Amino acid sequence: MFNVKLGGINFDETLGEGTYGNVYTYHPKPDDLNDPDNHKYAVKVIRADGIARLLSSFEEIVLGFSFQHPSLVPIRGYNIKTKEIDVFNIYILLPRMKESLRNVMRSKQQEKSRFEEKEIVRYLESIASGVEYLHQKKIIHRDIKPDNILLDYEDNAKLSDFGLGSFSASDTDSSRENAAGTYRYMAPEVRNPLPISKKELFPSDVWSLGVLGLQLCDLELWREQQQTLKYAKGMTQEDVSDALRKIRGRRLYSKQLIDLLEEMLDHHPQKRISAKDARIKLGEMKDTLSQSCSQSQSFINCSFQSSQDFFEELKLKTNYPNIFDVKCGRELLKIKVSQQAALYVNNEKIKDLVSSINSQIKEKCLNGASIKLEGCSNVSNKGFSDLKKLLNQPLKDIKSLYLDLKGCEELSDEDLSDFLIHMEKLEILSIKFEGCKNITGRGLKNLKSHLSFNERLSKLILNLTGCEKIRDDDLKGLLFGFQELESLTLYLNKCPTLTSIGLEKIIKQLKDSDKLQTLNLFFSECVNLKGSAVNKVFQNSLVEGMKLRDLQFLHLNLSNCSFEKNESRNLVKIISNGLSDPISVKLTLPDLTKEEKRELKNSSKISELEIS
Repeated sequence: MFNVKLGGINFDETLGEGTYGNVYTYHPKPDDLNDPDNHKYAVKVIRADGIARLLSSFEEIVLGFSFQHPSLVPIRGYNIKTKEIDVFNIYILLPRMKESLRNVMRSKQQEKSRFEEKEIVRYLESIASGVEYLHQKKIIHRDIKPDNILLDYEDNAKLSDFGLGSFSASDTDSSRENAAGTYRYMAPEVRNPLPISKKELFPSDVWSLGVLGLQLCDLELWREQQQTLKYAKGMTQEDVSDALRKIRGRRLYSKQLIDLLEEMLDHHPQKRISAKDARIKLGEMKDTLSQSCSQSQSFINCSFQSSQDFFEELKLKTNYPNIFDVKCGRELLKIKVSQQAALYVNNEKIKDLVSSINSQIKEKCLNGASIKLEGCSNVSNKGFSDLKKLLNQPLKDIKSLYLDLKGCEELSDEDLSDFLIHMEKLEILSIKFEGCKNITGRGLKNLKSHLSFNERLSKLILNLTGCEKIRDDDLKGLLFGFQELESLTLYLNKCPTLTSIGLEKIIKQLKDSDKLQTLNLFFSECVNLKGSAVNKVFQNSLVEGMKLRDLQFLHLNLSNCSFEKNESRNLVKIISNGLSDPISVKLTLPDLTKEEKRELKNSSKISELEIS
């Protein structure tokens, strides 16, 4: 333990902001900024108005000093300075962390990506272990939420902020002062106005951890909780049931994980699983996932076998360290450009990358590739030509391709000629052209002429958001020949010239798709898409007995389209009555009140219907 030197605090570099104070970088040796100790610490600065707040902050310091657990952020030192009468500044020294879990969740939500199950299990297991330790010490945290979970530079989750965690099991006071924390994460027994003893509050930490688990599995739920008043007083039993049902319906996570979250979110605290038992179950899941990963997904942490020379050469050629994150194992090739480095990527760097990779993977039997070149706005025709060589030669036999070209503004119709022409074994294809404003119908025609020869494609994701030159006629024949298609996702958001004619062309191409189970159509901000015409398209396609009646999953986003009064209501009824036996339907429609959404949901025969 050592005292905080105020001269070592860098108030110009804020690492985090909280309800009670901010966190800044701290240099214990400000006269020697090259000393490695200057990168190890941070200082949390709290303003205490009055003696009561001062004592509460000092209590946090005492608790932090007493903790010896890898899942808890320890306190290394402190200082207290009087600012004015009954006003104090408290300086708490902490190990420097990389970022909060909240920031990671926000980034993934904005990128429309999700957490892998192994990440969720690892985070929850670490925090459950920390909570178990606190409960053994007779301490309740009372404010478990993403803001109070920090990740170190090895991505280990640690629980912080013990300003509320001051109750011991020996306390028997039944005051409702126990109801502290953040309402969205607060357990029912804490929100209940009826008095309970402090000893009965221990299960409330497990509830909060369960809510966090729901949010990690469904980042859209987390976003909604931040933006609406629905959860202002905490999650009800109905809210929990709806969230669990939605997560189960998506089939992205294991039954074991979802069942455990249900145990953590039991509304009866005496029936709720303990932190210890939750930690044990999560540990078993983590071990199982690790074994599975090492056996069948060794590529995740595996680079090229002659990696060192390759990476050193690549760094020299690009003049930017780690500009490309390249990993390759027996099954999968991953190429990713960091967001910070995207502007440094040009045609020559793509050429160097492709040349180096070509020589490395010729002898490998790869099943898939994931290539993310988001934001590479300086790559033009020459760069894309080299990328096509990579896809049409050594990668031509892969079964899955995820290609992210978002923001590659130089991409044009010409670049889509001879694009994917030899990839006839693809079963899964995801291409993101978002923001590529020079792509027109001619480019789509080039793309679909090659894809139509593919008889194995079962899953297609095509993102044309912001491609403003796409018109109705450009969608004609786009899906021709995809007889084996089981899942289709089309993003046509912010394409202002599209009308119901384009939507109808898509729907008609799917009428003979015997195997189609999942359909996701996104037309947000297509201002010329009229509600009455949309209703007519779905009325004809569903009622007249086309194959779309047999869809199992449907997601339709028509937000900010041109709907008149009652047209959204009518569309919900058409879809509810038209689908045979769907598992899950999500509709995002304009001009519906909360009461209308609730009424339509309750009257629908679809059990998993979400209207937003």
